[in-house]
Amino acid sequence: MYSTSKCNFDLEKDFTAFSYKPVKLEKVLRRISIPRGQVTLLKALDESEGKFVPRKELVERIRWGDSKSFTVVLAAFAGRINHTEGFEDEKPGYEVFIEVKEVDAEESFRLRPAARKAIERVKKSLESLSPPMGRGITTNFWLFHRDFFTSKGYFFIRISALLLIILGFNIISIFN
Repeated sequence: MYSTSKCNFDLEKDFTAFSYKPVKLEKVLRRISIPRGQVTLLKALDESEGKFVPRKELVERIRWGDSKSFTVVLAAFAGRINHTEGFEDEKPGYEVFIEVKEVDAEESFRLRPAARKAIERVKKSLESLSPPMGRGITTNFWLFHRDFFTSKGYFFIRISALLLIILGFNIISIFN
């Protein structure tokens, strides 16, 4: 069986290490904005519909053939998971979402079933939102990391604009 140094447990012995519920995995997806490389990785694996995707194919799609950058994307995703509430103690790394296996003598990846369900649940929750007049938030899962629900910067811009408007009305009322 494939093992990796990124895990703090023995994959050969601890099969329950990946028995996380989709609800817990959703926290990883909703925590903060997801960087483009990680979104592309998840999208590529989600579109494979449960089939293993060779590392070479993922490297080409995500980092234009730069294997070292692909490794950085995996490490960053592992860090995202390890620093999400509920994962800090066990620190399972990216393997909680992604199964790694050698297929035809090549390292290959696929989303674990619970991870696929978590992604589907987040997609459905975004699709269930009906913005007024067809505008507002984006309901595309792969763009949700840019959505104002996950963007702290956008929130502060809106609050700042509101404060400026209020301050402006107060200044106008002083001169009238």
